[in-house]
Amino acid sequence: MTLDDSQIQKLMLYLRIDNQLENGLVEDLGNAALSWCERYCDGTFQTDPLPAPETPLDSEYLHQTGHLILFTPEIWQAVMILTAYWYANREAAFGPAYQQPFTVTAIIDRYRIFSDS
Repeated sequence: MTLDDSQIQKLMLYLRIDNQLENGLVEDLGNAALSWCERYCDGTFQTDPLPAPETPLDSEYLHQTGHLILFTPEIWQAVMILTAYWYANREAAFGPAYQQPFTVTAIIDRYRIFSDS
C-alpha cells in the first residue's frame, strides 16, 4: 500500500506546509512511515474490508493471505504523527530521531501481530 494524492495533501495540511516545494519529501516520508507501521504490525494494510475465512482459525487461509490489517483512521493518525516526527527531525543523525514516538506505538500496538516464529 502507498499513500494516494489526497492523503499526501492531508499530510501537507497536517504539517502546515502551504507550498508544493516539499511534496516529494512529504510523500517519501509518508510512505516510509506507512511502511514502518506495516512492518511494526507484521502485516499488510488494505483499505477494502477484509475477506472472512471459511473458519475462524483457518491456517491455510492465513498462509495464503498473510496478515491483512484493515487501514483504519487510527492507523492513519499514527502514520501522520510519525511523518510529522520524521519531518521535524530529518536532520538528526542520532538522539531521539532513531526512536519512534510513544504515541505512534501506543496507537498501533493493538493491530500488532505477534507470531510464534
